[in-house]
Amino acid sequence: MSRRKASHVLAAIVLFPLVPWLTAGSLHERLSGGEAVKSIANLSAFFGIAAWASALLLASRIRVVERAVGGLENLYPFHRRLGELAVVLATMHAVFLTLHARSDALHIYLPAAGWSIFSGVVALGLLIAFVIASIARRLSYQRFLIVQRCLGATFLLGAFHSLAVHGTKSSAPALTVYVGCLTAAALAGLGYRWFGGRLGIGRHWCEVEEVRRMGDDVVEIAMVAADRRLELRRGSSCTRRSISMGSRASRIRSRSPAPRAPGRSASSSSGSGTSLAR
Repeated sequence: MSRRKASHVLAAIVLFPLVPWLTAGSLHERLSGGEAVKSIANLSAFFGIAAWASALLLASRIRVVERAVGGLENLYPFHRRLGELAVVLATMHAVFLTLHARSDALHIYLPAAGWSIFSGVVALGLLIAFVIASIARRLSYQRFLIVQRCLGATFLLGAFHSLAVHGTKSSAPALTVYVGCLTAAALAGLGYRWFGGRLGIGRHWCEVEEVRRMGDDVVEIAMVAADRRLELRRGSSCTRRSISMGSRASRIRSRSPAPRAPGRSASSSSGSGTSLAR
């Protein structure tokens, strides 16, 4: 799938909640007066949870998803843009809901509002904090992974909030089903990402064949698959399991844009490593 087609598919996934929302009741009532503000808040929430779930599914790097978007060179930019969009939409949801509540706005941000609502407040605060932490400063690779895992855990709160709050979903069951399916897909991606690697799913052990220094902080590492022959495709990646050489550890950059020979790959990487895995 080309980059343009992949972007259209992702846009359709994010915007699809608009379809069942339009059939949930009278549009005149929901788009007049103060109800219009509440409608914007609701749509922002649905679009936001769809964007967040899509970003997590892309981050899982499930092979079929990776190929569908055209490889890692497309997957990572999509993941980043969807994550940023989720933050913007979640913030819009809170802002417009506050405008709609007016004098009672403070109540919805307190635990007294109930966990179905307050869980959304907690999820929004954590989402903004973790995204700023991952974008505003350059984190080490291990800290970056921790932040991403925390974002995955925060998604659980956001999904609970979107499913537990009674509102438009009560009059549009299709929205509940759609949000539930997106949540299940995102959780499956998180499970694959968190536990699949430990179980060896989608990984291949490799042996270092050649190391060539290309600069002060960059080396080229040629590897041979230790378990079976690999057919590398555009966008395939290599990840170092340990960083033990060198005076300092820096963020990993590993890539293999095209195969040089069956079962052999080369990756450019900053820092140094000893053992490698697909």
